[in-house]
Amino acid sequence: MDWLCKSIRMPRSDDALLLSTSSCYVSRCTESAENEYRDDGEKTLRPKFELHLQFFLTFNPLPMMKYDCWQPLFKSCFVVEHKTPHQDDKPLGRGLELSFDMMMAITAVEYPMIVHGGLVFVGYHTVVVPTKIHANYVQFHLDVNAAEQINPYSLSYGQRVLCGTEVIENFKTVRCFIGWRDAAHILLGTTELRTPVKFSNGQRRRRTLHMNGISAGFQALSAGPAQVGLTGSANFVFVSHKLSFLPSSIYSKMLRNASNQVAIVNDLGTRRSWLVPRISLLLHMAHASVREHTPEHLLDTLIDPIPFCDPHHDGSSLVGALDGQGDVVVWGEGQDSFRLRTLLLGLNINLLKAVEITEASSGNSLFGFEFMDIVTEPGRGAEMREMPVMRSGRNWLHLSKLVDTIVFCAGLGEAIAPVERRPVTCNSLPIGHDYLAAPMSCLSHLTKRCGGDLSLPMQSCHVMLSQDRCWTVAGDPFRKCRHDEKSKTTCWEHKDILQNVRKAANGQNLQPTHRPRLPSAGVVVFGQKIVRVSELFELLL
Repeated sequence: MDWLCKSIRMPRSDDALLLSTSSCYVSRCTESAENEYRDDGEKTLRPKFELHLQFFLTFNPLPMMKYDCWQPLFKSCFVVEHKTPHQDDKPLGRGLELSFDMMMAITAVEYPMIVHGGLVFVGYHTVVVPTKIHANYVQFHLDVNAAEQINPYSLSYGQRVLCGTEVIENFKTVRCFIGWRDAAHILLGTTELRTPVKFSNGQRRRRTLHMNGISAGFQALSAGPAQVGLTGSANFVFVSHKLSFLPSSIYSKMLRNASNQVAIVNDLGTRRSWLVPRISLLLHMAHASVREHTPEHLLDTLIDPIPFCDPHHDGSSLVGALDGQGDVVVWGEGQDSFRLRTLLLGLNINLLKAVEITEASSGNSLFGFEFMDIVTEPGRGAEMREMPVMRSGRNWLHLSKLVDTIVFCAGLGEAIAPVERRPVTCNSLPIGHDYLAAPMSCLSHLTKRCGGDLSLPMQSCHVMLSQDRCWTVAGDPFRKCRHDEKSKTTCWEHKDILQNVRKAANGQNLQPTHRPRLPSAGVVVFGQKIVRVSELFELLL
């Protein structure tokens, strides 16, 4: 009864969208008394009561509401306010509910068509777009251009369902709603948007060429035959688009940043290179700094105050070991004490300064700065170093353009060692070849920066490391070693044990070729085996 009273209203002459409401009252009325006889025969008077049900109708301008893209369809109307008594009757969609045929009629759409890969219904002034298809209902959005004919190709559709015309018959059998997009919530920073943000695969532009100015001139010569000429020139400059960030002055944030960054450490004494987390490099530099600043006669009794970490395969484990250790006193006492926080932040700043002026590797050379210069901070300053890379190690040089730090040193030792170290010949990076040992955790960081993810199952043996370079997994680099100390051969003699970085062709990373397992705690070696002339001659014989 309440809904019926609110719905039946007299039409109005003014153009307005109104909200029809009502209130219900129950009152008791007393009418004339009636004669009534008691059991003993005497006449008495009994009053007569009645209950009156009264509805008071009101209307107000329709307030701003969510999912109101359907409102331009009406010049004037009454919207009835109605509260559903049962939760099960709550509409599944948003906005105005009506049948599919009624929706097509009142929106005046004329024909379906495919625009930007998805179905839309187009009229002269209107476009209806399906935005969500459910088993029991379909959600639509309405775009209206009352001034002129609407162009469905120039609309910004946002999130929508990309479907074809074959679903139209299904629309006629389910509930339809027009609404959804004209009211929205921003979900950034809320618990409803917990998906991890990844790096995109957008093209990098280090610099662009811009016009800096135009000059023009006029020249006339009177000697001999008259000569008249115009001259003009345009000046262009390269504009750098490299954004440099200020190093963090917060110890805890620096640790977390460094755990996601990678560095190449090259041992010139043994001609071996290591791809390591930068936080591991910083901790090793801190220990080297303590030893370097300790008098030689005290080295035998030196007790290093800086905590050591356990062997690890990922830099994130060091964050927990160093977090909360920033107040450890390295040198001094009281106000003159020098703490671990200051030491690591200073080393990190030194590495960032070095990166800014390090030349990108080109040809057969690798550029970087000296490990001990970063640690000791000599008063004369430090100069960039150049290392000609042997032919057997040149196929990984492009990685040096992707890492966050490159340092040179000597006498480093085994920076990366397998958990199983026997036999030594198979589980130690060969000396004198400029091979690069790279943990999977470090390669995973490089892959994430170009939009990839090594943790996801993939069927391609091409792992993208940058926009134009990929690692093509050769053979099975994680095969189990079957040699012992008495074996005359080693794993390094297998032709597919060494990996390489090569230029990626368009769509190469999408080829459906088999890829062997890539354990997250594993390590691979980049390089190439060079066959000497003497060895080639022996093979031919």
